[in-house]
Amino acid sequence: QRHLRRACACDRWRHPGPLRRLAMAKGGAIAACGLRIAFLCALPVGASLLGFPPGALSYVLSIMASIAEVCLFVMRTRNYSGKRRHSIRPAGFFPLQLLGLYMVQVWLVMFLGSAPEVPAASISAPSPTPPVAEPDVASAPQSLRGQSQPSTLSQADQGGFDLDAPLSTLSWQPKTISVVLPCAEEREYALKTVESVFSSTPSDVLHEIVVVDDGSRPPLSETVLGKEVCAKYRVRIERHEQTRGLIGAKKTGGDVATGDIVVFFDCHVAPQPNWHTDFLTLISENYRRMVVPHITALDVHTWTQMGGGGGLAKCYLTWDADFKWVDSSDRYIPVISGGLLGMSRRWWQETGGYDVEMLGWGGENLDQSLRVWLCGGEIVMAPKAEVAHMWRDGTKETQARYRHVGDTERNRARAVYAWYGDFAKKLQDYPHFASRRAGSDGVPWYGDLSAFDVVRSSLGGCRPFAWFLHRFRDIYVD
Repeated sequence: QRHLRRACACDRWRHPGPLRRLAMAKGGAIAACGLRIAFLCALPVGASLLGFPPGALSYVLSIMASIAEVCLFVMRTRNYSGKRRHSIRPAGFFPLQLLGLYMVQVWLVMFLGSAPEVPAASISAPSPTPPVAEPDVASAPQSLRGQSQPSTLSQADQGGFDLDAPLSTLSWQPKTISVVLPCAEEREYALKTVESVFSSTPSDVLHEIVVVDDGSRPPLSETVLGKEVCAKYRVRIERHEQTRGLIGAKKTGGDVATGDIVVFFDCHVAPQPNWHTDFLTLISENYRRMVVPHITALDVHTWTQMGGGGGLAKCYLTWDADFKWVDSSDRYIPVISGGLLGMSRRWWQETGGYDVEMLGWGGENLDQSLRVWLCGGEIVMAPKAEVAHMWRDGTKETQARYRHVGDTERNRARAVYAWYGDFAKKLQDYPHFASRRAGSDGVPWYGDLSAFDVVRSSLGGCRPFAWFLHRFRDIYVD
């Protein structure tokens, strides 16, 4: 009987029944399908293990081929009866399929492996920021609202600055604003301005308020802008022990600001609600765009805007290096009046900010306007942004209390000789400029201008002054 049972068992393996034949057939088909899938996925997995990036497309091709193989397996084995059936795929087709897949994937691996790495160019990746001294803990906010988004590396750093770059390449997504307030002996007006900026700007937009105390006695941090006030209004104080003037204070504030957009206000203003909207929108369209609000009148007693708004925004340049107010139907501004403006931090850094040899007040608006227009940027009016400004009308309340420094005529001449080119000779037609003489060392009375050459060199050479005259020919020609 033992021998009989062994003989029957052997006979069952030699001649399996229908169910066993079905199980054996399906098991073989499953193994064959798994082997094919392994072959289909072998190349991208192997390339990854060897350190070659196969790319997402290689994986997608392998996954799609594996899915197709599974579908064929299901169709072939469905309702399998053990009888021989014709395959849906012709015999010998899988090796050809595998060869075609491998050829495409090898090409992808070679292409991705030989492609040069290109730095990400987004308008929000940072330009190198100059090192800034740590602010005094007492004058710095404990935390800043919003997160400063890094700005992109300048095109000059990437191998060339395009003066006429398409607008589509200049757009970006700014999110935060730093407001710079140059304050010299402003006293209670400094506090009122800080409160107005803070209350009129959304908390997720206002990154910081940078107050530059330009030699006030006593320091603002010991009077109206103490530790509690700075913490409450997110104020950061930068102090000059000696008065440097408006230009130097704005230069200091602009260099240390860390928001995506840097806005400069005077230390006696009251921004009106939603002033920030136009700044974010207009500068997001072009990081090289400077934006100027409507400047209205401020009642210093109530610290509110006088009148129904509207205000002034546009000026034009005169041959004697001065400026006058003008009105026009378009939004473009030939020359800014000086104090109130905004631009991207990246553009501030690329254009060099303010001329370090200009002291006091006056002339910086001419320099800023020309370096923006001639070096690839533009200046536009913010149609809905209004900032009430205290005008110095001779009354005691509006009287300036700061110490005057610098030479306004020298500042204006520096702007002319830096940007006018051959047209700078016209400045000699005005006696108060023609009478100035060079020093005994041979340096022109308006100083060395090599800093402007550095800016021009980094910004593609910039355009000639004749371009500016033609750009605003409705003023200078028509």
